Amino acid sequence: MTRIFIAVFCAALLAEAACSGGSPTSPTAGARIAGTVVRSTTSPSSALTVSVAGTALSSPVDASDTFHLDSVPTGDVQLVFGGSEVRSTVSLSNVVDQEVIELQVAIVEGAATLQREVRGSGAGKLTLCHRDDDSLYHPIEVSGNAEPAHRAHGDAAPGERVPADRSRVFSDACRLISPVEIEKFTNGQDADEAPGPRIPVGGPVSWTYVITNRSALTFSSLSVTDDRGVAVACPRELPAPRASVTCTGSGVAVAGQYRNVGTVTVTADGNQYTASDASHYFGGPIAGVTIEKLTNGQHVSQAPGLSIPVGRPVVWAYVVTNTSALPFASLSVTDDRGVFVACPSVTLMPGASMTCTGSGVAVAGQYRNVGTVVATAGGARYTATDASYYFGREAEESRKVELCHRTGNGSYHMIDVSVDAEPAHRAHGDGMVGDQVPGNPGHVFTASCTVR
Repeated sequence: MTRIFIAVFCAALLAEAACSGGSPTSPTAGARIAGTVVRSTTSPSSALTVSVAGTALSSPVDASDTFHLDSVPTGDVQLVFGGSEVRSTVSLSNVVDQEVIELQVAIVEGAATLQREVRGSGAGKLTLCHRDDDSLYHPIEVSGNAEPAHRAHGDAAPGERVPADRSRVFSDACRLISPVEIEKFTNGQDADEAPGPRIPVGGPVSWTYVITNRSALTFSSLSVTDDRGVAVACPRELPAPRASVTCTGSGVAVAGQYRNVGTVTVTADGNQYTASDASHYFGGPIAGVTIEKLTNGQHVSQAPGLSIPVGRPVVWAYVVTNTSALPFASLSVTDDRGVFVACPSVTLMPGASMTCTGSGVAVAGQYRNVGTVVATAGGARYTATDASYYFGREAEESRKVELCHRTGNGSYHMIDVSVDAEPAHRAHGDGMVGDQVPGNPGHVFTASCTVR
C-alpha cells in the first residue's frame, strides 16, 4: 500500500495559533478523510462534490482532483459523489475517532468505485515529495493534518503520480521516474552494450524480461513486445506495487551482431505507460573445444617454464572444455612427447569441463610438450592444442637455485638458495627467472628480476 499520509504545513498542523505564536488548538473530534479522484476519458469533467450522507459535511474536488473532509462521524460512513452527471456512493466501515483515511476513487461513466483505502493515525508522520520554489522535489515528513495544504501546493507521496507530470511517479527518493521498468537479459546476461554473449550460430537463445512496478499504482493490464518478432510470454499475475514479474522468449542464434529491444506497456487508472530495454549477442563460430595444459599445477606457456631437478616427478593436467552447443559424442587427448594421457570420460556436455592427466620424470635441459584434444559433436570434428614447458636441472646444478626474492616493499632481487629452501621461498612469493609472478597473472620474472 502506498504511504499516503504525510506532513503538514505550520498553519494546518498547529492551526493558526501555532504559526502566530500562540498554542496549538485541540484535535478536532471525528475522523479525517483525504482522497484523490481518477476520472476516465469518458467521465464528465464538470464540477464534483463529495459529501457525507446524513451530515452537512462536504468538500469540492479541486483542480488537482483531490478533496478532504474533517470531523467525519465515526462508525459506517457513506460518501456521496455528486455532480451534473454523477450521483454515486462509496461506503466506508468502522471509521474511528482521530483516524486519517486516504482514498483513491475512480469515476467511470458516472459511477464511483473505491480503488484504494489506507488508514492511519492523524498523529503519525509520513513522507511527501515536496516541491520547492524551483519546482524541484525532496522528501519531507508532515502530519496528516497538513497533507491537503501540501497536496494543493503540488506535493505527493512516493509511488504516486507527479502532479506536474502525470506520465511519471515519485521514487522513494522523490526522483521523477516511469511507473514501470523493464530489464532484458540474453542467456542470463544483462547485455545492454554490444557485443554481448557469444553464441554459436544455431545455438539456443533465451531472453528474459523482468517487469517491475516501481509505483504505488495498481496495473490493470500488461503486455511485452520484442522489435525482432520474438514471441514473449508473461504470467497472468500483474506486478503489485514495488513487485516484479518475469516474461520469457526464445529463439536460435543467427550469424553476426544481433540486437533486440523489449518494450512493456501497462495500464493504470485508465492511463498507459511504456518502457524499453535493449540486449545484444554475437552469433558466430566457436572453437567448440578448448584445452589448457598445466605442468605441476602451473600453466607455463613460455620457455623456460618451471625449474625441476632431473629425475623429479612431473605431473601434467589437461583441462578440456566443451564450448560448443552440443554434447561431445567422443573425445581423446594425446601428448606429442609420448606421455600417456588418461581422461575420466569420452563424452562431455556443453559448457562442462574435465581434467585429463599424465605423468613422467624430469629430463635434463629445456623441455616442451603439447597436448591435443580431438572431439566430435553433431557430425562436426573439433580440435585444440596447448603447450607447456619446464627446465630440467642437472644434480650438480641443483644444489643452489637462483630465485627472484620479494622484499618487504614488494620489489624483487636475485638470491641463491638451496634446493631444500626453495619451497619455503616460493611459498613466500619468490620465483625463478621466466616463472609467472605469484599473484600477478600474465607477468613473468626477467633475468634482472623485474616484472614483465
